[in-house]
Amino acid sequence: MQDTNLRDYVLSALGHLSWSELDELDEAITPRVAELLSKAFGPQMRQLLAPLIAGER
Repeated sequence: MQDTNLRDYVLSALGHLSWSELDELDEAITPRVAELLSKAFGPQMRQLLAPLIAGER
């Protein structure tokens, strides 16, 4: 799957969540979790998770 298609797929899927669920997901995805998922799935995963870890250490 191309990066653009994957990004569009993920954005579409996230549209099924409520605002409170998105907030919960934002809390659950820490920089360390993003790092591990990127290691497992590749650098494009980091790009997808970047908004969820913005401003976190």
